Amino acid sequence: MFSFPYFDPSRPPPVAPPPSQSSLDQNFVQHFLSTRPKRSQASKTARASISDLGHKITDLIGEIKLLKTKKATLEKEMHLQPDSSWQSNIKQLGQLHQNISETLTQLSDPTLIDHLQRKLRARQKKRSWQKRR
Repeated sequence: MFSFPYFDPSRPPPVAPPPSQSSLDQNFVQHFLSTRPKRSQASKTARASISDLGHKITDLIGEIKLLKTKKATLEKEMHLQPDSSWQSNIKQLGQLHQNISETLTQLSDPTLIDHLQRKLRARQKKRSWQKRR
């Protein structure tokens, strides 16, 4: 039989030292983090101030008014001049319409809407609290 210099089968194995407190803490933290759901990064992207959105909406209203007036003038031109001189106006109207739709999709983002609702609620609470004082 092979003889190992440090192995004695008649004696029990030595007691293992207890794990250090830092490794227990690390295991606890890793277990805690693995049981929690992952946080989505999309909630951090939509941050805008109320005044910035007010300016965007004002610009959007101006673009819509411009689109209406250009459309009315284009319809008049089409009835007066049936030739293709108004084709450039149609392209401009298409670009303006595309800009308006892009702005509307940006403003209708659900995370942005939730963020703004929270801000407006906090503002309303603060104002009502100041009125009570």
